[in-house]
Amino acid sequence: MSEKNQRSKYIVDWNKQLRMVLELSLLPLSGVLLLYVNVKVMGMLNSIHQNLYTMGVQGDSETSWVVTIFVISLDVLIFLLISLFFTHRIVGPSYKIKLMLTKIKEGDFTTRIYLRDKDHLNDLASTINDITETQHNSLKQLKEVITSLKDQMDDSTDKQIKDKVDELQASLSRFTL
Repeated sequence: MSEKNQRSKYIVDWNKQLRMVLELSLLPLSGVLLLYVNVKVMGMLNSIHQNLYTMGVQGDSETSWVVTIFVISLDVLIFLLISLFFTHRIVGPSYKIKLMLTKIKEGDFTTRIYLRDKDHLNDLASTINDITETQHNSLKQLKEVITSLKDQMDDSTDKQIKDKVDELQASLSRFTL
């Protein structure tokens, strides 16, 4: 790694990094909690099964397997939903930012990113919106200057200058302003 690319600070925004650490910690903690609940439920089911057996009621082992598979499947489903919720708060905004940057690359400077308050990357989205707004205004102003210049030209204006103004106007026409 070159010296220019090395990090000088690992904590750049304490509040945001702490929030991210806490949110990312909730994912494995929810897995541990689900495992704990699973063990407790399986213990209760086993206890019920043993009590029924001591009372002379025969339960089949197939039912125990079905219940076990159901509880594990429910745990996996809950864990996947929790994971989806947490990852969407990062992936969703980055996806929106990518879509907007693609539109900007194509010349559309009217597009903006709107994220929910609790989404990650709000600062980045706000900065990109500011940059886009600045570029939009600059290009709009340039387009107005070129249009004004073209309106002021008359027949005596040099053809080479007219061609350059037309070229500038054509270049600007690819942008959505």
